[in-house]
Amino acid sequence: MYERIRNLREDYDLKQRELAEILNCSQRIYSNYERGDVDIPTEILIKLARYYNTSIDYILGETDEIKRYKKAAELINFSSAAFFIIIYLTLFSRLLTALINPS
Repeated sequence: MYERIRNLREDYDLKQRELAEILNCSQRIYSNYERGDVDIPTEILIKLARYYNTSIDYILGETDEIKRYKKAAELINFSSAAFFIIIYLTLFSRLLTALINPS
């Protein structure tokens, strides 16, 4: 995990001091995070993941997929749209069937 946050910082061409300012902590505290001298608080992990547009799982080394997970809202919106398309097509199909084969 500690190597990942250092690599992400370096990929963004940031100095520890600059990232510490973004995270509202001192450069010394941030340096401790990178070296693994102290555990990284959850709120800092969240800020890092948001800043780097990645997942906390990636930062923690639980996945090698650097891309951020889709938000639940994005998945729900897609599912809702798909649901309404299916309903529309079903109703349209029933309407066509009724027009072609009137009872």
